[in-house]
Amino acid sequence: MKHIALLGSAALVLLAFPSEGWSRKGRLQCQTDQVRRLVANWADALNKSSSTNPAPILTTYAPKGAVLLPTCANGPLTNEEDIKKYFVDFLKKQPRVTVDPNKAEIGGCDYTFASGLYEFALNGQPTPILLRARYTYVFHNGKIMQHHSSVEPDVGPGNVCPPKNPGS
Repeated sequence: MKHIALLGSAALVLLAFPSEGWSRKGRLQCQTDQVRRLVANWADALNKSSSTNPAPILTTYAPKGAVLLPTCANGPLTNEEDIKKYFVDFLKKQPRVTVDPNKAEIGGCDYTFASGLYEFALNGQPTPILLRARYTYVFHNGKIMQHHSSVEPDVGPGNVCPPKNPGS
């Protein structure tokens, strides 16, 4: 009976002093701005990248363990080499991305995430294309661990990825 009383007392002490994980509201609110900056950093890096210099966009992904479900290719891409190959090809289309901050859901704790909408203006095409897509990012330590991007199917018949560049 003494052991049960001791266990009950220990449980009450633990409940009186909850761990940091039990009170996440403050941390979630603090990380919202950080997550918005990480998404903006990704967009800025894509806009600064080119097929001959994909380094800016590649540095936004974790060097080990990142997963990319790309907008205009089959996936998942699960290693640095495949992610680089995808971006080298995609950057030949000269994409310029705009993230819609009004269509974003932000959250997180140890792993932060963002989901929303963005548009790619693909100017490296015979006729420029505006491609609307949705995204989800999962970040860890400021690097992308998971990135899912897919074309919005109900936007219209012209909202499709262009064919791969010849020779790719």
